[in-house]
Amino acid sequence: THKYSFHAGFDISEELNCFMDAWKQTDTNMRVGIMHPNDSEGSTMINVAPDYIKTQGYTAYDPGAYLPGQQDFSNVIRNLKTQQVEVLAGVMTNADFATFYKQLEESGYLENIKVITVAKTALFKKDIEALDVEGLCTEIWWDETFPTKSSLTGKTSAQIKEEFTKLTGQEHASAAVGYDYANIEILYAVLNAANSLNADKQIAAAEKLNLD
Repeated sequence: THKYSFHAGFDISEELNCFMDAWKQTDTNMRVGIMHPNDSEGSTMINVAPDYIKTQGYTAYDPGAYLPGQQDFSNVIRNLKTQQVEVLAGVMTNADFATFYKQLEESGYLENIKVITVAKTALFKKDIEALDVEGLCTEIWWDETFPTKSSLTGKTSAQIKEEFTKLTGQEHASAAVGYDYANIEILYAVLNAANSLNADKQIAAAEKLNLD
């Protein structure tokens, strides 16, 4: 069913590895609450994360799925309290996290949370500024400090960021800049290796692709 589909990026285990860097630097009871919406991303997170978290010596707890756009997280927060969770992880939109965080703070349980690592919430600078939350951790797809060079031009991540800000007038280059740039590099490499617009030849080239 996915003959013509390829994934270039990271999986949930690699994402959780990023989160775990923060967990291991924090003194906690190693009980992790997994925040997940009732959608495809949330389902993937709750289906994969618990087993992986267990292999790292942590206890994963599911406080229950919530609906995207939900305005009342009292039941979820009550479940987190019951399980004495001190680490929060998962995947949430900026709006959902803002609602949840405010209610977590109002409940008085926020002071028991030692570390928060949530994907998707803080991808862009404007989102972080709008949240006005201290201590929130997330994974970064790409940054100007990454020690990589373009396979097309040889430019460093810092140079790509500089060119992006110059062209757009924006002060900050988000993680999506390098991520999208990499997709173009991959497309070019596949087409170049296939030397054809034939789909089967492109698939064969993609299967053999080894690109940094």
